[in-house]
Amino acid sequence: MAEYKIVSITPLVDIDERGRFVKIYRVRYTYKDIEDFIDIPESEYSEKTVREKIEQRIKEHEKLLSE
Repeated sequence: MAEYKIVSITPLVDIDERGRFVKIYRVRYTYKDIEDFIDIPESEYSEKTVREKIEQRIKEHEKLLSE
């Protein structure tokens, strides 16, 4: 997959659909000239999930850039 670099991982608190506070991780990354981030709930936070979500987002960026 595409080469990207994770720049930072920041723990934050968000509010879920039910109005409850939940811990999330904001993972900032760079890919080529693009800087972006994904938010992952603590319950889903793993290396595999982070990689999958970043790679999925990069595919979306690539589609937009190729138009």
